[in-house]
Amino acid sequence: MKENWSNPPQWPQRLLRKWCSDKHFDILLGDLLELYEYRLAKKGKLKAKLHFIKDTFDMLRPFAFRKRKKQQLNQTDMFKNYFKISFRNMRRHKVYASINIAGLSVGITCFLLIFLYVQDELSYDRYHNEAKDIYRIVVPNYDADGELSRVFSYASLRHGELLRNDFPQIESVVRFNPFNFPIIKYQDKQFEEAFFNLVEPSIFDVFTFNFIEGEAKDALVDPFSVVITQSTAEKYFGTEKALGKTLNVLDGREFLFKVTGVIEDFPEQSHMSYNFLGSWATFESTVDLSTRTSYYGNYNYPTYLKVKNGVNIEVLSEQIPALLDKYIDNIQGDKASSRLGLTFQRLTDIHLKGTPGTSGTPREFYLYLFSAVGFLVLLIGCINYMNLATAKYANRLKEIGVRKVMGAGSSSISQQFLVESISYTTIALILSIGLAYLLLPTLNTFTEKSLSLELATNLSLYLFLIGLVFFVGLLAGSYPAFFMSRFKTVSALKNGKLNIKNRSFFRMGMVIFQFVITISLVIGVIVVDRQLSFIRNQYPGFERKQVITFSGNAAMNNQSDIFKTRLLNNPKIQQSAMSTRVPTGRLADSMDATLLDGELETNVDFRLPFIRADRDFLKLYEIDLITGENLPDKIPANDNQSFILNETAVMKLGWTNPEEAIGKRMRYGFLTGFIKGVVKDFHFESLHSSIQPMIFYNTTRAKRIVSVKISPTDMPETLTYLEDIFKEYSPDRSFDASFLDDDFNRQYEDEKQLSDISKIFSVLAIFIACIGLLGLVSFTLEQKAKEISVRKVLGASVTGILLLVNRSYAVLILIAFAIAVPLSIYALDGWLSSFAYHISIGVGIISVAGIMTATLAVITICSQAIRFATANPVKWLRNE
Repeated sequence: MKENWSNPPQWPQRLLRKWCSDKHFDILLGDLLELYEYRLAKKGKLKAKLHFIKDTFDMLRPFAFRKRKKQQLNQTDMFKNYFKISFRNMRRHKVYASINIAGLSVGITCFLLIFLYVQDELSYDRYHNEAKDIYRIVVPNYDADGELSRVFSYASLRHGELLRNDFPQIESVVRFNPFNFPIIKYQDKQFEEAFFNLVEPSIFDVFTFNFIEGEAKDALVDPFSVVITQSTAEKYFGTEKALGKTLNVLDGREFLFKVTGVIEDFPEQSHMSYNFLGSWATFESTVDLSTRTSYYGNYNYPTYLKVKNGVNIEVLSEQIPALLDKYIDNIQGDKASSRLGLTFQRLTDIHLKGTPGTSGTPREFYLYLFSAVGFLVLLIGCINYMNLATAKYANRLKEIGVRKVMGAGSSSISQQFLVESISYTTIALILSIGLAYLLLPTLNTFTEKSLSLELATNLSLYLFLIGLVFFVGLLAGSYPAFFMSRFKTVSALKNGKLNIKNRSFFRMGMVIFQFVITISLVIGVIVVDRQLSFIRNQYPGFERKQVITFSGNAAMNNQSDIFKTRLLNNPKIQQSAMSTRVPTGRLADSMDATLLDGELETNVDFRLPFIRADRDFLKLYEIDLITGENLPDKIPANDNQSFILNETAVMKLGWTNPEEAIGKRMRYGFLTGFIKGVVKDFHFESLHSSIQPMIFYNTTRAKRIVSVKISPTDMPETLTYLEDIFKEYSPDRSFDASFLDDDFNRQYEDEKQLSDISKIFSVLAIFIACIGLLGLVSFTLEQKAKEISVRKVLGASVTGILLLVNRSYAVLILIAFAIAVPLSIYALDGWLSSFAYHISIGVGIISVAGIMTATLAVITICSQAIRFATANPVKWLRNE
C-alpha cells in the first residue's frame, strides 16, 4: 500500500517496535506522534518527517531497550555448561579424546607451517611502494614458423630507451648492467663481489630503498659513484661513516668509486639482491654506447619500468608489435614483431612465476600444491573427529533427550556439539603451536628460509590462528552438531537407541574419503620419487662424473695451451678444456646463421645457440662424434671456420642423415666456414626441456669456463693443486670450483624439495588416517563385543573373527583405491608434462601404493581386532 504522505514514516516505528520494550513502546510512540502533529502544523511535512526520524533514533536508549540481561546470563551459564560437559567427556573417554586431539594437532601443525611458508612466498617484492605498477621487461624470440624459441628475462640495451621515449604512460625506466665479479679493495680489505651493478639514477624512482646515509636524488648522478648496502658498509668500513669513502674496483682495469649513499639491505623476500649500485654514468664514460644501437639481440641488461597509476598494461602491450616494427628492420625477411616481442611481467609475479616461457615448474605450482596437501591433511584430522564424534555420540542419546525435555532446542544442542569441537580444536591448536616451534628450525633449514612464529609482530598470523580455531572447530563439529540435534526426544529416551544406519553410511563415506586422500598422496610420492630417480640415472649424453668446472680469466684464455699443460702436469688431472658454457648451463647465446651454396644463401629460420670451445671439450665430456672430425688443434681463421652441429640441428636444417651435412658451407654471425662434424644429441640443459639444436666452433675470443676431469683418488690434494695454479693466474680472486654432478642435481632442486615434502605429508596423512581408523575400529568392536563373544562360544576361530572384522573395512579401502587411482593419474600427468622426458604411471606404481596402504590398514585393524578375538567371551557375556 502506498504510504500517505501526511502520515509519519512507518519504518522508524517498526524499528522502535523491534528494539523498544513493550513497557515503553506505547508511551514513546505516543510522544513521537504528538510531536509529529505539532511540527506538521508548524513546519510542514518534510521537516516534520525528518524530525520524526531523528526523534525516533533519540528514543533508542538503553532505558527503553528490551530486557535481555536475564537471557544473556542464561546463555553464559549455558556455554559454561557446554565447556564443562566437553572437558568431562574428554576425561571420561581419554583414548578417543587423545586420538581426536592428536589428529587435529598434526593437521593444524602442517597447515600452520604451510601458512608461514606461503605467507613468506607471497610477500616477495611487495615492500616496494606501488609494486603493482612495476614490471620487468621480458623478451621472447620466435622462429620463422612462429614457434617460441627462447625467452630472455634481460633486455637489449636500447629497449628501455625505446619504451621511455614512445610511451608517455610509462613513468620511469631503469636499466641494470651487471659487473662481472670485480675485486673490491679498501685499505687492507679485499673481496671478490658477485652483486655489483651499474644502474640508472631512475632506480630510486622505480624501486623503494631506505637511505641510511646520503640522498637518492644525487646518489647516482656522477660517474664512479656507488651506493652500497648497510651490511656492505659494515664489511668494508666497520663503524666508520661510509659516505665519501673511496673503493678500488678491479676487473682487469682499476676504477675508483666514491660511496655516495648507504641503503638498507635488500630484504630476504626480494627476487634481486645487490650489494653495490654503481652509477650508469660510469658505464657511459667507459664504453662508447653510441655503437650499440641494435634493438635486437645482446640481451644482457635487466630492465624494469613503472607505469603511471591507472595504466592498463594489457593496452600498452597491444602497442608493442607496432613499436618493434617501427624501429627494427626486418629480421631475415620477417617483420621484427614476428620474430621478437617485449612483454611486461609484474614485479610481484617474478618470484612465483619465474620467466614466462621457460622450462621447469614455477614456484607458484608448488605453492598451490603444498597448500592443497596441507588442507587435505587438516581435513583428514577433521574427518577423524567427525567419525569418532558421531560414533561416540550414539551413546549420548539419553543426554540429548534429557536436554530436549528440559527445553533445549535444536540450536542449543548444535551449539553444545560445536562448543565441544571448538574445545578440542583449541587444545589441538595450543599443542600445534608448540610443535610448530619445535619443527620450524628444521623447516627453515629445509627451505633455506627464516620463517618465524612471532604472534606479537605478525598480525595476519594472529588473525589466521583465531580464524583457524573457528574454521576447524565448525568444520569438524558441523556434522555431529547437525545430525545429533535432529533426534526426536521420544526416540532418544525410549530405549537409548536410534537407527544410526544413515550415520554409519556417512562414517563409511568419510573413511573412504580419508583413504582417497592418503592413497593419492602415496601414489604422488612414488611418482615424484621415480621421476627424480629417472632424471638422475638418465644418461644425459655426456660424462659428468669427476668433472670440476670453474671460471677462468683472460690470462688463462690467452695462454690456454700453457695453462692446460700446467694443469695436466698433475697426474691426477686427466683432461682439461675451455669453453663459453658447460652442460647443465643455459644455451643463452646465439647468432644468425645462413647456409651458403654457391651464390645461394638460405637463412636458418630457427634459433641456433653456440658453444665456443676448444678441441678437448668433446673428448672431456665424452660426447659422441657421429661423423666428421673434431674441432681443429689450431684456431682457424674467421673466414675458414670449422663448425660442428648436433643431430637436432642437422635434422632441422633438412638433412636426413648426419653425413649429408659434412662439407656444407655456412655463415654463423661474423664467421664463415664448413660443417666438419656432427655429434650425437645430448642434454645440455635440464630434462625439463627438449634437446635444442647447437653449434660448436673455436675462435680466439674468450672461453672463460675451465673444465677439468680428475681422478677419484686424492681429490683434496688435486683441488689444492688446482687452486694453486688458479691463484698464479688470478691472485685476487677466490677459487670457486664446483663438481658438475652437483650442478646437474641442482637443476632438480625444486623437484627434490617437492619429493621430500610430499613424503613428510604422506607419512603424516597416513598417521592421521590410521589413528582415526584405529579409534573407529576400536569403537565398532566395543559395540560388537557380545556378537564376537557369541561367535567364539559357537566355535569361531581367531582367524575367522579377524577376517570378519577386516572384510568390512577392506571394501571401503578398495572403493577408496578405485577413486584415488584415476584422480592421481590425472593430477600427476599434468606435473609430469612439465618435463620433456618423464616416466609413465604404470601398474607397478599403482600396485605398490595399493599394497602399502592396504598393509598399513590391515595392521591398524588387526591391532585392535586381535584384542577382542583373543579375549575371554565370558568377559563380554557376563552381563547378558
